[in-house]
Amino acid sequence: MKLDNEIADIIETSQKQLIHSWMECVRTNVPASRDKSPFVLINHLREFFKNLIMALRHTDQEIQDSVNLKLSDEHGKQRARYSDYSINQIIQEYHLLRITVFDFLDDKAVIRKRERNIINEFIDDFIRVASASFSDELNRKLSDALKIRDEFINTISHELKTPLTSMKLHTQISKRYLANHPELQTLEQNRHSRGLIRFIDHNEKGINRLNHLVEDMLDISQINSGELRLEKEDFILSQAVDEVVTELGGFLSECHCEVTKKIPQDVHLVCDKFRFEQILSNLLSNAAKYGGEGPIELLAHVDAGEVVTIEVQDHGRGIAKKDQERIFQRFERVTSPGERKGLGLGLYIVRHLTDLLGGKIRIRSRPGHGSNFILQLPLHPA
Repeated sequence: MKLDNEIADIIETSQKQLIHSWMECVRTNVPASRDKSPFVLINHLREFFKNLIMALRHTDQEIQDSVNLKLSDEHGKQRARYSDYSINQIIQEYHLLRITVFDFLDDKAVIRKRERNIINEFIDDFIRVASASFSDELNRKLSDALKIRDEFINTISHELKTPLTSMKLHTQISKRYLANHPELQTLEQNRHSRGLIRFIDHNEKGINRLNHLVEDMLDISQINSGELRLEKEDFILSQAVDEVVTELGGFLSECHCEVTKKIPQDVHLVCDKFRFEQILSNLLSNAAKYGGEGPIELLAHVDAGEVVTIEVQDHGRGIAKKDQERIFQRFERVTSPGERKGLGLGLYIVRHLTDLLGGKIRIRSRPGHGSNFILQLPLHPA
């Protein structure tokens, strides 16, 4: 039922003045609004007041029906197009509108309880819907941006693989050539010969590091897109561990780390062998980087014939409790001056690969007492 309403009449005849007062207030208090055109700022207000007036002139039963949810939804999405807006600033805009409306009306007429409730409910609904649509739109844009980024990383990583493989092959051929020509080996005491060997070794290390980085980026891209596939096989745990330690031999020596192993023999593990070795390699590399050139203990034991637990213990400076979850996030590192630096991808990949293999990874550490990474995997996953 339509009602005569003085407050609705005042708002209807004073819209321009209300909008102007609100715009001045917003430009003063909401930073993101200061460089926006008047059209951008007020493009929803005329329709807002039209719906508010309709609500004031109808019975309470019809208030909710008169609320233009589509308008507030569109307004939230419109604000999300501007990178300098935040949810707090969206909410602030509407609270300033509330203040502007009530300050203006208090000077013109007596606002009854029903009218005050309608205005507050109307603005609260706009805040709720506009904030939700703002967040949804930002999440959609972020999702699209992440998809584009992952596609770019995947493409550029594949493009880098070919020249890196070629560079590595040429380096290996050069080293093999020097090793197979005794007449050149006699020149090792020669300054130029020693320089050439150092140059080749240095190049090989650089290529290996870059290749490792490219592999990490490819893995992250595949993990995020859900395209990483596992190939199960039955292998002997101790042999796989030996292969990883041997492959990392040069890096471990460079870090002055000695690995002691206590691995049960003849334990079979059924999972993706390549990904298991990647997990173990990342954990050992991490221990070597941050272990303070101390020894690394690599232990394993089988629990109840169902789960194998592998521990990688270093004797570095340890990790504070507050940082222990963070280090498994992308691009997160806890480093000190003088420690080796990386991109913070290794442990992120470890966690996701462990999840894919149906296992668990956790850390037991405290400052000054090193870190123990504990990997648990099912021996025979379903």
